[in-house]
Amino acid sequence: FRLYYYCTNHSGMGNYVTVPQGIATRAFTGGSYPSLTNTIESVDLTTTGNTFDFGDMSATKYATGAIGGEIKGLLMGGSPDGGSTLLNTIDQIIIKSLGNSADFGNLVTGTNYPVGCGNQTRGIYGGGYTGSNTNNMGYVTLASQSNATDFGDLTVARNQFAGFASPTRGVWAGGEVPSGRSDVLDYVTIASTGNATDFGNLASATGGTAGTSSSTRGIVAGGGTPSKINVIQYVTIASTSNTTDFGDLTVAKSNMTLNGSNSTIGIFGGGQTPSTNVVIDSITFASTGNAQDFGDMINSSNAGGYGQCGNSNGHGGLQ
Repeated sequence: FRLYYYCTNHSGMGNYVTVPQGIATRAFTGGSYPSLTNTIESVDLTTTGNTFDFGDMSATKYATGAIGGEIKGLLMGGSPDGGSTLLNTIDQIIIKSLGNSADFGNLVTGTNYPVGCGNQTRGIYGGGYTGSNTNNMGYVTLASQSNATDFGDLTVARNQFAGFASPTRGVWAGGEVPSGRSDVLDYVTIASTGNATDFGNLASATGGTAGTSSSTRGIVAGGGTPSKINVIQYVTIASTSNTTDFGDLTVAKSNMTLNGSNSTIGIFGGGQTPSTNVVIDSITFASTGNAQDFGDMINSSNAGGYGQCGNSNGHGGLQ
């Protein structure tokens, strides 16, 4: 069976699109750089394949952050002009439908590169750039539409880094700092508020990392040291420790723009090699090994649009 949506395109003409029923999980991302766009791109994780056009954000921008809930996806912050203006807007989408975003509320302050994670109740974002690197964390209650509230501080102020979660913990890894790059992993208990605690370290100091998770295992992929790397690392979220080698991406790249997961697989899409890379890689959480080709991002601007990071409605914080 298929559900038919009637959508209006940019010229004002209507057209029908079809969405498969019974979709378990979708990953999504929005915005790009240097070719700024408001496009939201999505992919179904129930089968391999390419992304599709989901709809549009409220503004043309890049450097957005993302939080995935069971129903809602949030696209946060970013810049509409290459970094001179920092937005505090939070756009929301209904992940299992198609369409343009709606207003959810505002971040604590305008931020580029905020990195999100959370569980079925609460979404948390941390770090980013607010004129300088910040260590601030904020949170929202996903069932409501409201402004973010201060959560606490990360152990290191940084931007362009990875985030992932279990139902109880949110973890952030690596990132760009004024002196270069960070190897720090830190974590919070999602249900509480307060400052982050040291979790462990990456194999090396790395910026432009991407992250996703099952309910038990967190994955950090790629990045720059400053050279692009293809390394995939993992941790067991319930413990604290340094990362362990998982395998390799299909190509060395950083600043991947589409990431998400369900209980079985995680994906990492797009990024820079340093040229634009449209490939979506997938890994299987229960094993270790090299990534496999999942499909492609159809919008090459989104694929190479570093800064934004995707999320999904089936990641480890929701399982």
